[in-house]
Amino acid sequence: DLRGGVHFMLQVDMKGALSKALDRYSADIRGSLREKKIPYAGLEKQGSLIIVKFRSAESRAQAEAEIKKTYTDLSLRDQNVEAEFHLTATLTPGAQKRIQDSAVQQNVTTLRNRVNELGVAEPIIQQAGVDRVVVQLPGVQDTAKAKDILGRTATLEVRMVDEEREVDAA
Repeated sequence: DLRGGVHFMLQVDMKGALSKALDRYSADIRGSLREKKIPYAGLEKQGSLIIVKFRSAESRAQAEAEIKKTYTDLSLRDQNVEAEFHLTATLTPGAQKRIQDSAVQQNVTTLRNRVNELGVAEPIIQQAGVDRVVVQLPGVQDTAKAKDILGRTATLEVRMVDEEREVDAA
């Protein structure tokens, strides 16, 4: 091609995607246990594990039944540590694969939207392997601008709105 262009190979942060999924499960499990009034002594995330601590085997059994029923993507294991009764949860292999596939597809969609900002005709954005995305932008001369737009971190900003007072836009 005589017009040139740029080619990027981007890697998706799979550990980050799995970690965020475990964070969501941790919060959801806390909420479920409170809602069902199942007492627990603590919940912590250690690497790829969620560990829920109980003071009695009965509480652990109740929680295990509830978690198995509600969260089918988690595999559970009982463990007794000193005077505590632990329930260890990990993501099933199928759930891990779905989360990883979803992370790649979300990144492809985000990159397509960002490439539209550049106004590139016929860009190629596709998955390459398990955790990589190829972006080809024919005719793009400003590689720094393209890299900046593609590499931006997405952020969400929340602002309070006072609907009772009108503000003059002067």
